[in-house]
Amino acid sequence: MGIPVVDQQPAESTSHVIPLTAPRDACRSSLVCHVFKSAADSVGEISAVRLQRDHFQAMHWRRLAIGARGLCLAWEGTPNHWKWTSLPKSRLAAVSHIFKSAADSDLVWEKFLPSDYKLIISNSVSSSSLSTSLPKKDLYFHLCHYPVFINNCTMSFALEKETGKKCYMVGARGLCIEWGSTANFWKWTSLPKSRFPEVAELVYFWFFEVNARIETRILSNRTNYAAYLVFKFGKSTDGFGSTLLASGVYVEGINDEERQGLFLDPSRNTPQLFHDRRDGWMEIEMGEFFNKNGDDGTLLCSLLDFDRFGTRHGLVIEGIELRPKKRLMP
Repeated sequence: MGIPVVDQQPAESTSHVIPLTAPRDACRSSLVCHVFKSAADSVGEISAVRLQRDHFQAMHWRRLAIGARGLCLAWEGTPNHWKWTSLPKSRLAAVSHIFKSAADSDLVWEKFLPSDYKLIISNSVSSSSLSTSLPKKDLYFHLCHYPVFINNCTMSFALEKETGKKCYMVGARGLCIEWGSTANFWKWTSLPKSRFPEVAELVYFWFFEVNARIETRILSNRTNYAAYLVFKFGKSTDGFGSTLLASGVYVEGINDEERQGLFLDPSRNTPQLFHDRRDGWMEIEMGEFFNKNGDDGTLLCSLLDFDRFGTRHGLVIEGIELRPKKRLMP
């Protein structure tokens, strides 16, 4: 009896050969199956497999024994689908290939993509063919590393690598910047290290207010989000070192008085709030929001200050980003 290929098994059997509940599980399963196949190609029988632990940042060998009887197989008691037998080394390699194919299959990885990913990609400005041109696993990691642009390049969409949750950044042109269209106060320019065509630079002003609005229905459900101002300072900067700004992240019209104070000067903030993004920009956390079912309405991310006795300039804004953040347990 020949070794059945994955496509000949029921779809449910392929996707439940091994527990694949998260992208990380599928990647690890694919790696382990690859090691099994390499071992099967090099030894006659497998009683134990040696795994090099450099994948886990440890340079030593460990022995791992995993028997087929110890795996959780869908329909394992159905002879039409599974047969228990002893296999020579060539067939062991074939079985490992089947398991790896299951872990890398479109059926598995499409479950890790958002349910509306095709609609999002179809509305992007430059990547509308991604959903059909790439295998689902490649598409998943492409969206983790290369955001796509939507809403006429005023917003970017990406995935969080670990969970597949949605991440959005509202670019400067998509923000509501008070007096942003007045050339005496704000200058619109292009920077090579920005993902967006334009960024906003504060020329001279005493009143500062920046808002991002995003519908909660497009965010991932049952997810705690944090909002971050993505910014840098120009060659000449003044007025932000001692200015305490008020930030808030809340559903518009609800809890609109809940704000926290923060400084854009890194030396004045705690390490938990301020980060160097290592892409030429800095970010500071503005607040958090738990998106339960996506039916709360419009989420407002606000940063403001009014000081009639002080002026400021030199702040460059790329956008405001929302991405998942783990909630701290009490």
